[in-house]
Amino acid sequence: MDNNYFLTELGFSPKKPESDELCALLSALRVDSVHKSGEYPAVFFKKVPRFGSHELKEIAEIQQKIWNYRKVLFLYVSSPTEIRIYNCTRQPFNFKSDNINIEIEVQKYELDRCEKEDKEKLRELSGIFSAIAIDSGSIWLHKEKKYRDKINLQRKVDKKLVESLLRTAKLLKKNKVSPEVVHSLLVRSLFIMYLEDRKATPKELYPDGYKSYLELLDNPDATYTFYAKIEKHFNGNVFPVTPLEISNIKDHPEHLKRIKHCLYDGDPENIQQKLFDWRLFDFSIIQVEVLSEVYENFLNEFDSEEKKRSGAYYTPPSLVELILNQVLPISDKEKEYRLKILDPACGSGIFLVEAYKRLVKRWKNSHPEKEFNFKELSDILQQSVFGVEINPHAIKVAAFSLYLAMLDFLEPKDVWLRDGETFPFLIKDTESSDERDREGKNLFRTNTILENGEFEKHKYDLIIGNPPFSRQSIPQYAK
Repeated sequence: MDNNYFLTELGFSPKKPESDELCALLSALRVDSVHKSGEYPAVFFKKVPRFGSHELKEIAEIQQKIWNYRKVLFLYVSSPTEIRIYNCTRQPFNFKSDNINIEIEVQKYELDRCEKEDKEKLRELSGIFSAIAIDSGSIWLHKEKKYRDKINLQRKVDKKLVESLLRTAKLLKKNKVSPEVVHSLLVRSLFIMYLEDRKATPKELYPDGYKSYLELLDNPDATYTFYAKIEKHFNGNVFPVTPLEISNIKDHPEHLKRIKHCLYDGDPENIQQKLFDWRLFDFSIIQVEVLSEVYENFLNEFDSEEKKRSGAYYTPPSLVELILNQVLPISDKEKEYRLKILDPACGSGIFLVEAYKRLVKRWKNSHPEKEFNFKELSDILQQSVFGVEINPHAIKVAAFSLYLAMLDFLEPKDVWLRDGETFPFLIKDTESSDERDREGKNLFRTNTILENGEFEKHKYDLIIGNPPFSRQSIPQYAK
């Protein structure tokens, strides 16, 4: 029997991915094909021979990956005799645990199912889950609420990550950890998890006997030895470990354990020993641009006064893409990459990251015979991408988001470190007491309106961004 029967009946015609990028995504998610609604993935498809316990465990693993990917709500799994439609907004469970009933747990993901002989049920599904229905968004308008009630966008990975970080931050603050240290620890930890999950941290970085960052967090001395190595390779001005941090953390191992459990399963309150054979968050799949959203929402809750002062508001990736499609389109024909781009209120860098990725793709269009290397990627970044931001935490998120965007184009991911490369200084903060903070030439920590900054020395081809919305006391000369 043919697994394609159900997809054909529902109006889908899955094709091989048309780009290397999409092919890599399907491989990472372990799915067979995708339906795109316009330019964006909308449904993933997986074929199985049957719905036995082995296949159900595989479905649970795939659902977790798609949940981390965040952009797609539905997974269609078909056997020769049945199709099951799964909800990818539901928080994953530990499918590796011996104490679960895999059939019961996976069934909680199910939105619906249909056997081949049930023609009436298949017609019902067609009204909600066919290709036309997916493209038109019929599920949100359908009189049946049972599906909508199960699809909870507030349970997606970004919401869970913000919630986990916020709970961790509040626990640390309650235990007399400085807000500055809380910010540094959480941002540094997120960045390290991105590096590690993307295979960008070779074993030489880890102290003897350790293989992962989560293991290190049980030992403050080993953790700070690791931080020192990371700081060296990233030129220091994104990850500085201050004396204040040392005094707050090193004699309190429980603080690092809370961060460990935050990143492990989103439960920083429970720091009892667990079997670390499964993790909720997979930073090899979580998109770099999600970081900006996570940080902005975290800042809103943890430091709402700072957010009010700066007028910072989160810019959704869909809006960024809409604007850049107009002013910096990307296609096989676009080859001009020698552009200077400024975001005068860059926040945590969402516009700059997407603009940089587009410039790199244009470089590739101009040099189809060449492979990406660290120097080329670094040159494009330093010569083309500029931002201004007054918040010292946000600008560091912008810097390391740009570093991650660089790494995404390298293969293997750890080649930069093996070749002895160091990432470029990006941040220039003239108010900082750390000399390293004055060496950057791309991200300027200053007030765009009130000060004549160094960023004004450049001529820009494109100025983009989402300016802050707040009433501030502006001197008459600036008006």
